[in-house]
Order: sequence, then C-alpha cells, then structure tokens
Amino acid sequence: MVHIVVLNSSGQVLASATIPTQAEAIVAFLEGQRGRLHLTFEEGAWAAWLYDLLVARVAQLVVCEPRHNALIQAGSKSDTIDAQKLADLLRLNALRPVYHGERSLQTLK
Repeated sequence: MVHIVVLNSSGQVLASATIPTQAEAIVAFLEGQRGRLHLTFEEGAWAAWLYDLLVARVAQLVVCEPRHNALIQAGSKSDTIDAQKLADLLRLNALRPVYHGERSLQTLK
C-alpha cells in the first residue's frame, strides 16, 4: 500500500489516501489533483519503479534518504503520519535527495 498526503503551500492537508501499490491507482490519484505537483518518497525497494512511473507527471520529484529525515523519527509513528511529515519536509525544502537517473529501470530491460 502507498500512503499519500497532499498539502497546500501553507501546510494544510488537502487530501490523504491509502491506495494499492499499482501504477494505475497511483497515476489515477495524481491525475485527480490540481495545480503543480511536488512529490517525494523515501529510497527503498520500489523507488526506481516509482521514479520512472512518476517523474514526467510532476513538477518536482525528490527521492529522499530515509536516514537523514530526522523529523520523521520524532513523535508518533505510522505510515500516514510519516507521509505527512515527508510532505511537510518537501514543502520546506528540507529533504536530502538521492540521485535517480531518468529511466533507471528501462536500462535494465
């Protein structure tokens, strides 16, 4: 499952959802959002696939290093809370990105 939190530029939650980790579901959710989309997720097993799927669909995509996200370590823990904290860190430009080249999985195919 993918936990998504959408914030406006002031940090107000506009939407929150838990959807299947399926390309169609993720793309459909993003297409239902308005405005310029800025997206982040943590580096992990699905990061290259997600990057390839989403990079052309958003204005900004930051794959971040989980060990450097101190705000996420503090306070209550759940996937939804972590998603909101990550969205807030992205809004504040406080994430450390991890490099992902374009079409990273396409090269492997």
